[in-house]
Amino acid sequence: VLGWLVLLLACLTAVSAGIIRTAELERPRLWYFNVQGKGELIRLVLAEAQVDYDFIQVGKKDGQWLQIEGMPSLPEHFPFGQAPLWEDDTVKLAQSMTISRYLAKKHGLHGDSLLQEAAVDMIVDGVTDVKDRLTKIFYAATDDAKRELRDQFIATDAPKFMAALERLLQAEAGGAYFVGGAVTVADLYAFHTMQVAQVVQPNILDAYPALKRLTEETIPSRPNIAAYLKSDKRPPLPQLKI
Repeated sequence: VLGWLVLLLACLTAVSAGIIRTAELERPRLWYFNVQGKGELIRLVLAEAQVDYDFIQVGKKDGQWLQIEGMPSLPEHFPFGQAPLWEDDTVKLAQSMTISRYLAKKHGLHGDSLLQEAAVDMIVDGVTDVKDRLTKIFYAATDDAKRELRDQFIATDAPKFMAALERLLQAEAGGAYFVGGAVTVADLYAFHTMQVAQVVQPNILDAYPALKRLTEETIPSRPNIAAYLKSDKRPPLPQLKI
């Protein structure tokens, strides 16, 4: 009984905090900037799952959020005052990885058992180690800082983190996907992150054949992903100009 009371209290708290929606939406909505950034994994999951949704493009000018006519006020509409934001007829969620995991679980892209879910989360966290270091390169304040971080990534970070992902992918039977022989959010995240790594160093995946195959063959050849990659829904990859 106590357990049910705790669960009920948690649900009521979530409703009051605006996490669980109490009003229906005609279509789900993804709020984000028109860049890949923290929204791209969400888009890839939605593409693979063939989810129909509206993209609400947000923007800033001089550090201030641009308001969108007929839409809620920004940034007050965002739980943490930042994008991305996902809304459907069940939830209103912020934080990119929370959204990605929620959608992956909802649409069967997060493993088929508790053990597989844990393995997927482990890979996702490992890919995040790579993505975080790549992001620092692009957002470094000066060209010299970008070069230094790029050289560090190539010499130190990639051999450590990407090599670990390579071993885990090769260890999985067949080496096509990271977990359970089927595509999950972990594979989609690795695909996106390895593409960004190729922007930093075009031939970086030559040392990691399984990751290269995942990035250049396995994921792009999936019909739903292939359609998304060819569409105007996908923002361009970031550019590193130094």
